[in-house]
Amino acid sequence: MPEIAAVEPREGWRIWVRFADGARGEHDVSDLKNFARYAPLADRAVFDGVHVNDVGGIAWSDDLEIAPAPFTMTCKQRHESSKIIHYPY
Repeated sequence: MPEIAAVEPREGWRIWVRFADGARGEHDVSDLKNFARYAPLADRAVFDGVHVNDVGGIAWSDDLEIAPAPFTMTCKQRHESSKIIHYPY
């Protein structure tokens, strides 16, 4: 599994992800709020708490996390790009 080095919240329910190999990208995760499990992310204070958890996933809490795999391909494809990538969940 790819190793995430950093993740940061961005405006408009986007997150910026950087992998250990240098691949990085900004991802629109606003669609997550439409799923009951991720409803707490509608609260901006919760969303802004995004971090890399102890197993290398993207997390907001112990109950709100997503695996890094969906972001790997798009980050590697856009390694030098700053364009926003919308990942359809």
